[in-house]
Amino acid sequence: MIYALDFVILFLVSLIWGLNASLVKISIIQIKSPLILAFWQAAVGGICTLLWVVISRGWKNISHENLLYGLVLALLHGIGANILANIILFHLNITVISVIFGCTPILTYLSCHILQYDRIRPSRSLGILLGFSSICLLLTSSFSVASSDIFWIVIAFLVPITFCVINLVITIWSKNNSDYIELTLTRYSFSSLLLLLIILIQGNSLVPPEMNYLATLSISSIGILEVTSQALFILLIARAGPVFGSQTSYIATVFTACFGVLIFSERPSTALLLSITLMVVGVMLIHPMNPFKQVSSQKY
Repeated sequence: MIYALDFVILFLVSLIWGLNASLVKISIIQIKSPLILAFWQAAVGGICTLLWVVISRGWKNISHENLLYGLVLALLHGIGANILANIILFHLNITVISVIFGCTPILTYLSCHILQYDRIRPSRSLGILLGFSSICLLLTSSFSVASSDIFWIVIAFLVPITFCVINLVITIWSKNNSDYIELTLTRYSFSSLLLLLIILIQGNSLVPPEMNYLATLSISSIGILEVTSQALFILLIARAGPVFGSQTSYIATVFTACFGVLIFSERPSTALLLSITLMVVGVMLIHPMNPFKQVSSQKY
């Protein structure tokens, strides 16, 4: 039971990410502007985090280190992965997208081994392989895409690579820091400011003519859910390490596929049920392990 909270955070973040992917799909169909959607995601997230900080602890000076890491994460996530993911969601089936994005854990695991943040252990390796097998199973069962989509499928693989880098950056941050709320505030503040600058330079309106009640509600929900999940995700990596934290991509893939069936009427399959089983078994084999908070006798 010592890791119970870590597993609760893991599944909560995954559920939010799965729901968020569906809401982003709805929003991008409505407003047809990945850049503006990314801005409002960051802006709503930044406002929510600012209120969170002010109400919970009052205003205080933000550390220079959190400013630096916040800027790096803003460039990787708000400017990089978010915009790219929004563009891809406009072109591909949401189940196919979730499968591709689900490659993040195995990339993170391999990277952590190379950087000596983790060791190859039989149970953890088996868990990673089971999760990756479930992703491959989903991919083969849902890979009914046109040849014109191949380009976007290739581009989509840039997103899990970026997520892998984000996991490693947060891990390095967690070595000497623990204020995950402050880091969340700085990353969303920088993201919204940078995206606002890009939009103004392009001469675009912050409120596109296609914006309606459904899009407004979806975008507001996305911002609130995303900032909550990102704060919890930082906390999860700080507590349990990047390999365990990256399992959110596996579980989120299942939730995204389920929401695809419920919201977008995508066809459920036996492969989906089997992949869920493999994924859950795989996750249970991967124990939380922070490379910077192990006993001194362990070396990574």
